Amino acid sequence: MKKQIFIFIIFLFIVNCRILDLRSSYEPPNGWIYQSISINHFISPKSELGSRQGKSCITSWFQLITYGDASIRSASAIAGIKEVRAIDYEVKRYFSFIYEEFCIVVHGE
Repeated sequence: MKKQIFIFIIFLFIVNCRILDLRSSYEPPNGWIYQSISINHFISPKSELGSRQGKSCITSWFQLITYGDASIRSASAIAGIKEVRAIDYEVKRYFSFIYEEFCIVVHGE
């Protein structure tokens, strides 16, 4: 049993390596123990972000179970935004693969 757990942990480590990571190249480096970052993805030519902010998230456990809706449409609907002026990403990870939360933050009017 211990050997199977060890093999499973090694497998998760290998799958989570950046070399084998098939995610977008826009993503910043991972924090292996903890990561909490915000990234600006898009901003309109207008300099003001707007008075409203909506946030929608996707949550993943062990990269095996993932749920949520991190679409611009859902984040805009949460805050009642009709004109999107900026989009930010927020990522929070614990031990790189145990828990991960990815959020879209939409700013606008």
